[in-house]
Amino acid sequence: MLELTRFTCEYIDREDRIRLLGETVEGTTVVLWLTQRLVLRLVPHLCEWVEKNSTVAGFFTDHLPGQAQLWQGFAQQAAQAELAPQTPVTLQPHAPRWLVVEVDVNAKPEHISLCFKGDEGLKTPSLAEFLLAQAVQPHSASVPSNASTAQPVLTARKASIVLTAVQLRQWLSIVHHQCQQAQWPSSCWPDWLQDAQQTSLSEDPPPPTLLH
Repeated sequence: MLELTRFTCEYIDREDRIRLLGETVEGTTVVLWLTQRLVLRLVPHLCEWVEKNSTVAGFFTDHLPGQAQLWQGFAQQAAQAELAPQTPVTLQPHAPRWLVVEVDVNAKPEHISLCFKGDEGLKTPSLAEFLLAQAVQPHSASVPSNASTAQPVLTARKASIVLTAVQLRQWLSIVHHQCQQAQWPSSCWPDWLQDAQQTSLSEDPPPPTLLH
């Protein structure tokens, strides 16, 4: 599984999808495609975790029943204000890419881990593997167990990222902005986040597309 350290999000109009370009701990890149259906299903779960695991001035916001929405909006604006522009992730040639079909969420009080999973992909054998198989097969009715058969094999398509509450708020801000550009339905977004976005956009430029 690939472990991501930072990523850039951008809505691609011709695909009608959000492209998540991630950079791994080894410095390689990966391209993940997020569909509208996946985003609309994922966002409520992430926002719910943020609401339960955020603190404002040292107090958990769920202990402020009459002011929870207000404090959530303040915390969202504060997180967005800390999101500084950075150099975007650069796409490398032959970077692996897949359509995300499922996101595993591993939530803990201190952070949340997201695993972006695609369908198991077929890996094409290398030229050396192919030539080896061709050399072995004509001389033996059975192929030795340690020899390559040059058949495509399944490869795991998984990439994960670990985010704190503030980092998740920042990423949600980015995704919300991309969804607005895509003109996707806004029903999955809580009022406190949409209000914070509107306030920030009226005072500042759109949020960066990169999260480190």
